Amino acid sequence: MKRNIFRTFLCGLLSVVSAFLCCCQGTNGDNAGKDDGGTDNAEQVAFQGTHVYTATERDDYMVKNGASDYVLVVPEKKSATLQTAQDEFLWLFEKATGVLLKTTTDSGLTHTESAKYISLGNTALLSSASIQIDRAKLGVDGGRIVTKDNTVYLFGGEDKGTLYMVYTFMQINFGFEQYFKDCYDLATGITNLKMRQYDVTDIPDIAYRVTYEHYIYTDASSDYDENNFAKRMRMDTTMTEPMLPIYTNMDGTGASQYYHNTKEYLPEAQYGDKYDGAWYSDEGLQLCFTAHGNQEAREEMAQTIAQKIEVSLQKYTPDKYPQKNIVTFTAEDGNQYCSCEACVKANEIYGSHSGALVQLVNRVGELVEEWMNKEENVAYKRDDLKIITFAYNATTNAPCKQDENGEWQPIDESVKMRSNVGVFLAPIQNIDYQSSIYDKVNDAGKKNIDAWGSVTDSIYFWTYSTNFHYYCYMYDSFDFFNSEGYAYLASTGAKYLFNQPQTGQTGTGTAWHNLKMYLESKLAWDCSLNTQELVDKWFNAMFADASDVMKKLYTTTRSYYAYIMNEQDMYVVKSIYNKVEQKSFWPFQTLQGWLSEFDKAWEAIEKYKTTDPELYKALYYHIGSEWISPAYITLKLYRNELSATAEQKIVVAFKDIVKTTGMGTVSEHNAGSMQEFAKSL
Repeated sequence: MKRNIFRTFLCGLLSVVSAFLCCCQGTNGDNAGKDDGGTDNAEQVAFQGTHVYTATERDDYMVKNGASDYVLVVPEKKSATLQTAQDEFLWLFEKATGVLLKTTTDSGLTHTESAKYISLGNTALLSSASIQIDRAKLGVDGGRIVTKDNTVYLFGGEDKGTLYMVYTFMQINFGFEQYFKDCYDLATGITNLKMRQYDVTDIPDIAYRVTYEHYIYTDASSDYDENNFAKRMRMDTTMTEPMLPIYTNMDGTGASQYYHNTKEYLPEAQYGDKYDGAWYSDEGLQLCFTAHGNQEAREEMAQTIAQKIEVSLQKYTPDKYPQKNIVTFTAEDGNQYCSCEACVKANEIYGSHSGALVQLVNRVGELVEEWMNKEENVAYKRDDLKIITFAYNATTNAPCKQDENGEWQPIDESVKMRSNVGVFLAPIQNIDYQSSIYDKVNDAGKKNIDAWGSVTDSIYFWTYSTNFHYYCYMYDSFDFFNSEGYAYLASTGAKYLFNQPQTGQTGTGTAWHNLKMYLESKLAWDCSLNTQELVDKWFNAMFADASDVMKKLYTTTRSYYAYIMNEQDMYVVKSIYNKVEQKSFWPFQTLQGWLSEFDKAWEAIEKYKTTDPELYKALYYHIGSEWISPAYITLKLYRNELSATAEQKIVVAFKDIVKTTGMGTVSEHNAGSMQEFAKSL
């Protein structure tokens, strides 16, 4: 079903966009710490990213009187990603200008002063244009837009960066912005588009920004725009895309999962008899990182782990899989770690199980590097390979101490991570994601992140932004995941951010999770952006005439949530498991008041029901997605207290919205799906 919202601008308004984009370099905006309930902490960090959008208008035109002499050029042999870049450029350019550009391959082409081309990716044109390219600096997702003579070059460190530069180009020229799968801004009716002297460099502040089992990329659609939703949000990298799979067997069979996988490296069925089980913890739930103090056993353990990585390196060669440069070696879930004498001693020295774990992974990293450096293994060598291990549960705390100046230092050199080793930091034990990273409740968690920064320059983050037991209830993480929060994460040198969403959710989110997704897409790319301005843009785009009502609901819900969390003393670490499904938290009259406000929002868009039915339907279900939250709580806690008329009204709307949006999950552990709940009404 096609439900795209095109927010059309008058042509004259493009001059405003032009003035803004002539030369804008990212900084950590002056609103940091103030925009979304910030703090008065004086130690907030700034982060200077690379977001240079120099695009000075020239006197000549790319489009003149609804026609263009420009030709889009792509490599003769192009990847699927570059094919998407080509399709997206043509699609969005035609939507904006009415011009379907001609296309050609780069076969036989070289740069000339007079030729009018738009070059996508690593074309022969680009190779002949003498444009300096630092692909290492651009990384996988970063890219440039450069004008030389009459040709515009869009290219990235890799093909994905080229695709993302298509969206940067559309943003500069047509105000393109994606908000939801059926909602984006794009100026249309542009019959005259001036040529620009581009000198654009756009590199994400956090290199890998990944998601997981979320409707941003898992929901299939026959609609062209919706199918490109994740790409346009620049969040189409899945959690495992940059990761090398590990196999339980040396012959490359038995693929393991990418997290909680240490025992899949060393299945007990295969290796349990070695050294009388020294590789496994006393309880058998984890590996024993010290091998119970048996140095010979520990060395063979490290060698076996390294060999498993080497098997994967041989199956996934860098020439065919250049992006797969991460290997995970991550402890099993749960907190049952080894209590043998050697582990107890290591814990006394390093303060947690992380010390022995880092020592083991360092040895694995050393062995893999030695193997890659052998002449016969040159085809498998990856200079950018990172072996990352969990800081999670009992390995959360870094093996560090503070010196006399308050600076963090590794306790000794054995726990300083090698250059090819990093940490996958999952702060679940000591972070409250309802609070700013600078809030007092997060002091210990922030100090621990800083401490890991002294152990390694390769930090990969696994963060959390929902209550995993209650997807339909508010979990206000907006004070953590705002510009100041992303600036802090970026300042640590974060290589990767997996902000775990509502795992397995389909269709849509509720309780403002769609807004969270939009903010993440923008701020993890450029943390200098003003959070409140982004919030305002999202509300205007998603709700049109109902924007004011919906924003009032958002701020009211946040205020009420803060009141409840304060009253119940629930601003605590591990708040992602707060037990919030309680009548005392959500009074009937409060819920009824919110539902009445949603009725006002629907009334505000009623005029479109006849004047623009397609727009009405999109807006109706955008509002409905947020309505699901108080409606669900009402039906769960107060259904018997509703009048028959009120109950019927909610149930009919609830079933329709759940079915149409496809929302499917109520919790991580899925105590019945949303679809099943709707059917039970």
